Amino acid sequence: DSIRKITPQGVVTTIERGMGCLTGVSVDSNGSVIAINERYCAPTIFKVGAGKILEDTKSLTAGIPGYSGRPAFGGGSGISIDRYGSNPSNNIYISDWINHSVKVFSSAGALLRTIGEEDSYGGTHSQSSYPLYDFPVQTFSLDDGSYLVSDMFSIKHISPSGEIVRTTALSQSCWY
Repeated sequence: DSIRKITPQGVVTTIERGMGCLTGVSVDSNGSVIAINERYCAPTIFKVGAGKILEDTKSLTAGIPGYSGRPAFGGGSGISIDRYGSNPSNNIYISDWINHSVKVFSSAGALLRTIGEEDSYGGTHSQSSYPLYDFPVQTFSLDDGSYLVSDMFSIKHISPSGEIVRTTALSQSCWY
C-alpha cells in the first residue's frame, strides 16, 4: 500500500510506501499527511514522514481489544481532519463502521470522544452524543467546526457538539 500525491497538472509522486492495510488519508492545516490502518494491521494513525501517532497493539495481542473492550477503530475506516477555520484543532475524525460510531482523536493520538455507540452493535447509546449510526464510512470536516458523515443510506450534518443538524436520506448506499 502506498500514498501518492497528484498535482492539478496530473503529476504523480509516491510519498510513502509499505503502509499495510491502509484505509484512509487526510491532510492537516500544516500540510502534514495523516493516514490510518484498519483493524487487521492494528488500528494505527500515522503522520507520514514522522511515524506513528497511535498504535492500538492491544487489539492484536492475547485477544485483548483496545479502547472500551474493542479496537480503537475498525473496518474500512474513513478519516478527516478539523483543519479549517481561523483556529483549526487538527483533531482527527475516524468513521468506525464496525462500531457504529465516529471517534475523535487529538493530533497527538489521544481519544477525545466517541460519537454514536459507546460499544458495538447498539449495546449502549451514549447520553452525551445524539446520533445513531448504521455504518458510517466517511467523515468530512467543515469550516465552522461541524462535519458530515456518510452513513450507508444517509448523509448526516453533525454540529461541533455532536448533535444532528440535518439528515439527508439517499436512495442508494454511499458505501465508499
